[in-house]
Amino acid sequence: DLLNVPAGAALVRKGECGMAAFIVASGMFEHSGDKQHPNQSYIKNDLVNVHCLYLTEPSRDTLVAAIDSAVWVITRREVVRHLRQYGHSDSLFKVLFPSFISFSCPFP
Repeated sequence: DLLNVPAGAALVRKGECGMAAFIVASGMFEHSGDKQHPNQSYIKNDLVNVHCLYLTEPSRDTLVAAIDSAVWVITRREVVRHLRQYGHSDSLFKVLFPSFISFSCPFP
């Protein structure tokens, strides 16, 4: 699903345990980092919050839309359904999001 995020709104909040990752479809997101994770911006086709698909640890950062933005939502349920159906993850994003054919899957 495509989720619109208005400028200034938080997509992910520090300390929350989400069950979704996001691919930036448009706009830009920023977070204030720490010494381990410096400030970073995310733009179109960047994958964010992917650890929530396979870990239950809370987010280390708050991710805020710098301008009106949109993200593709990838839920843990979609990943599990894909793995059950196809038995591997190398084509996961090609199946879930056909427009991201050149996107490389971050899963082993």
